[in-house]
Amino acid sequence: MHWGLLGDDFSPDRLLSDEEKHEAKVRDEALFKDHPPRPDCDICFNQLPVASNQKTYKLCCGKIVCDGCIEEIRDKDSRKEKVGDLCPFCRVVSTSSNTVELVKKRMEVNDPESFMVMAHILTEGTYGQKMDKKKAISLMERGSELGSLDATASLGNAYIHGAFGLQKDIGKGKRYLENAAIKGSVEARYRLGCMENTEETVSRGVKHFIIGARDGHKPCLDAVKNAFTRGYVTKEEYEDTLRTYHESQNATKTKEREKALKFNTRADDKELFKDPLWPDCPICSIPLPSEPQGSTYLV
Repeated sequence: MHWGLLGDDFSPDRLLSDEEKHEAKVRDEALFKDHPPRPDCDICFNQLPVASNQKTYKLCCGKIVCDGCIEEIRDKDSRKEKVGDLCPFCRVVSTSSNTVELVKKRMEVNDPESFMVMAHILTEGTYGQKMDKKKAISLMERGSELGSLDATASLGNAYIHGAFGLQKDIGKGKRYLENAAIKGSVEARYRLGCMENTEETVSRGVKHFIIGARDGHKPCLDAVKNAFTRGYVTKEEYEDTLRTYHESQNATKTKEREKALKFNTRADDKELFKDPLWPDCPICSIPLPSEPQGSTYLV
């Protein structure tokens, strides 16, 4: 049984009522369904990528645009001095000086994501705003009420860790994460999978990872692979998950997005900072010295 659904004060020693059993069953049925289809990019009309760092919420018009379309308009931008980002949808230029103004305008029309953007600003105290974590939580709550999955998932993490002055409440935090996951937040889904890491709940964690991987989320796929090597996932389940993962990835690929991804992706830190592998000497089979004067190239 998923005790987190019923709050931190719930004891597994107490018998569940028929109503509570029915509520838990109905919620699990909703929780462990595949994610609904992601929306399309408002410019190219191709399905948006699952990765949050491959799409951008535009403060000017509230559209979510893939990085392929953003990079394409940057290449075509004919302004002599390219100060700020030109929106590919409404052609408004956003800069550090008008960011807060643009966000507030979106908040006036109850754009869910704008409340989360302002919450981020107040959390960090950026763009000339004073840090105000209490107000940031209030904005997250409003964004969540309006339908922002990012805000809902962020509230879940905040309650789980007792952040931003909130009293730690793991049950409430999981509830927020589950609400976000049901509506398609793969980040919330991955977080839930990581939380279900006990022998009693590992099967629930695996379900979360499989659903996230089927939606094209690489960290979830890595978790499914790890579960497979440890015997928690069958060969058939892993093969089906891997196939669906690639189908989801391919469904969102375009030439423009591939170009943007190649341009924007930094080197992986693990690869960037690991010691280099030096080749062996072909004679003695001992690794060659790293200093050039310690070895000789024979013509």
